[in-house]
Amino acid sequence: MPQPGLSAFLRTQLLRPVQTGRIIHAQLFTGPEGTGKHEAARLAAQALNCLATGDKPCNKCQSCLAFKDGVSTMLSVISPSGASIKIGQIRDMISDIALRPDHGVRCVVIENADKMTEAAQNALLKTLEDTPTYAVFFLLTSLPEALLPTIRSRCVTLRFPPQGEKAVCSALKERGVPEERANTIASVSFGSVGKALRLNEDKEFLTLYDDTLAAFRMLESKNDIPRTASALLPLKDNCAQVLEMLEAAAVELMRGTPKTPLAAVLGQRGFDGARLMKAVVKASRMRSAHVAGHYVLETLLFDVFEVNDA
Repeated sequence: MPQPGLSAFLRTQLLRPVQTGRIIHAQLFTGPEGTGKHEAARLAAQALNCLATGDKPCNKCQSCLAFKDGVSTMLSVISPSGASIKIGQIRDMISDIALRPDHGVRCVVIENADKMTEAAQNALLKTLEDTPTYAVFFLLTSLPEALLPTIRSRCVTLRFPPQGEKAVCSALKERGVPEERANTIASVSFGSVGKALRLNEDKEFLTLYDDTLAAFRMLESKNDIPRTASALLPLKDNCAQVLEMLEAAAVELMRGTPKTPLAAVLGQRGFDGARLMKAVVKASRMRSAHVAGHYVLETLLFDVFEVNDA
């Protein structure tokens, strides 16, 4: 099965250097969370160490099986320790890869590379300037601008764009998710297959969606705002997710193709997508200003009618 978020084009771009024998020693994978950067780095590391003579990775040789089982000694992963990746973690990694392997390519994946402290980045920079011939570095980030320009300049960049909603939905259905549920989850994943897969396993999210849907089913007119607000009150701590659901519904309404239950209900109530989006944007700004969740949601209900009647 294809890696989540990894399109055929990206897979080709990723593996072409491996197939041609041209090793790129420093690679920067940029793009939103959940677009397949981690899976791509692991795939490339596996292909670099594949023992097959044909297309790589073969998924059958001893090295490929070790990668699939997560026990390969040719792959190291560095993640933030607390809020950042510290210089000690980078120094430990540099000491570790200083030992040349008997065979293969030592691959280092630095997740959330933008979390490296400046000292850690400078320590890594010295290694990137003189990378061992047997080592490859994969820096993964959704914020490449947070990396030192000198780090970025020594890497070949591969960009991972958000996937289309249809692609996200297809990825879910390939994993046995029913179509209506897949449509709902895809609509609030905003192009991230990784996020969609996590939401599919999150029972609390599905319950939250059903509760939000039940609340808005009550909203026939302005007179229904008080009881709708009461229904939304228990959801105040999940205000951000509720707003994401409403944003996704607004997008569907603007497209004129309300497929998910929430978008369908709002469409039946006569709400215009663009105007609903305006109310959601205002609510999101209120939340960013640390306004209490219950007040944000209640204000949104009034704004929905005001902008709808405008």
